[in-house]
Amino acid sequence: MRFLALIVLINFYTAVYAGWLPPENPSPRKILDEAREDARAGRYEDALLKHLWFHNNALKYDRAFYGVRLSFALSDWQELGHKYPEAMHSLEATRDMAGANVRSSVNYYDSFNDYKSINEKLGEEEKTIQLFRWLDKNRQDRAKKVYRLAQSSLVRAKEYELCSKYIDPENSYLRYVRYFRSGLEFSKQSPFQAKAESFAYTSFSNDVATLVALLARGGRKAEAEEVAEMAMLEWDDANFSSALSEAIEGKVPTPWP
Repeated sequence: MRFLALIVLINFYTAVYAGWLPPENPSPRKILDEAREDARAGRYEDALLKHLWFHNNALKYDRAFYGVRLSFALSDWQELGHKYPEAMHSLEATRDMAGANVRSSVNYYDSFNDYKSINEKLGEEEKTIQLFRWLDKNRQDRAKKVYRLAQSSLVRAKEYELCSKYIDPENSYLRYVRYFRSGLEFSKQSPFQAKAESFAYTSFSNDVATLVALLARGGRKAEAEEVAEMAMLEWDDANFSSALSEAIEGKVPTPWP
């Protein structure tokens, strides 16, 4: 699988690379912007080459593009694929290569994140679940490491039993609290304070309620109640309390956002 995916990308580069070459000192932001402009102007081959370059090289120049690379950039690439089939083929090949890397333990954490993110864009989350099942069967140490990336896909598929094997309530809860507090702090300085604050509260509520529900579903109700009690001390809110009560009874909220 990995070899075939690589051949697809090599063949594409060989066929059209003459259309565009990265500059000597490339700017990931500029190249991504150019890819969007090329797509709007119908220069699809150049647009695809720039998306491929950005996906494969942006983090070498600036790690701050980690989130953009797996969100807005993938959305643009997918949109290009609706107009230019070769772009969709290359996106799928890139996804397949990431999956092969996970199986062969090549940069497996980031590769799993690539695989999962592309599958979400393509509406093929079942592939993510299948790969996580493979890790669960063959490399449980790696499954434990990537579980937090896979959780939303597993929850949407109601794979609660599989989730219960890998949830780490202490570390997960501490991470959610850290994100919550930093989100509220950020909102105070944001020009969109209300939206930023709402995001922090909603994210915390969904994350903690999911953790509590998965613990309850996995027969770990005492741990579920302990997490819920700590969370209420962190944020005393009636709606949040109600969500946690439902979670203790095993009602798993829909992943958000």
